[in-house]
Amino acid sequence: MSIRVFFGNLETGEDMQAQYAPTELKESYGASYERLKVPGLSHTIMQFINGENASVDAEFDFNQLVNPAVTVADQRKFMLSLLVPRRGASSVATGSPPRVLFFWPGLFSMTCRITKIEITHSWFDPDGSPAVYRMKPAFEEARVTRLYSEDVRASGTVRGA
Repeated sequence: MSIRVFFGNLETGEDMQAQYAPTELKESYGASYERLKVPGLSHTIMQFINGENASVDAEFDFNQLVNPAVTVADQRKFMLSLLVPRRGASSVATGSPPRVLFFWPGLFSMTCRITKIEITHSWFDPDGSPAVYRMKPAFEEARVTRLYSEDVRASGTVRGA
């Protein structure tokens, strides 16, 4: 049984299922502190500033040779479109790339921005179009509500939009 990982454009409602779930992924979390130096004190005081956005790096394989019904060129174009804003933006808020739902059952349901995509092509059709490639998108969580410790304890990285 294959894990069904999805990427969804939250502006247009379009989504795409990853052809294969990665065998490995990297999560990164952090907190920012201001280090206050008080003359004569034996230590620095760490004053909490904010939590850093969660980030996820993973590699997804796409192979049109295994499933000819799946057009990997369309999947590639969909993912690349998540890095740029849509035409006709009327404000700063609408003039940025779309927020993306990254959904991995039981592990992630996070509203993110894709900050970078690396693609490695390894096989081409006779007409030169890509048939097999590996895509490595970098996701950074883009929350619009405050996150609390109790929320993380209760739900981990399965969060609402």
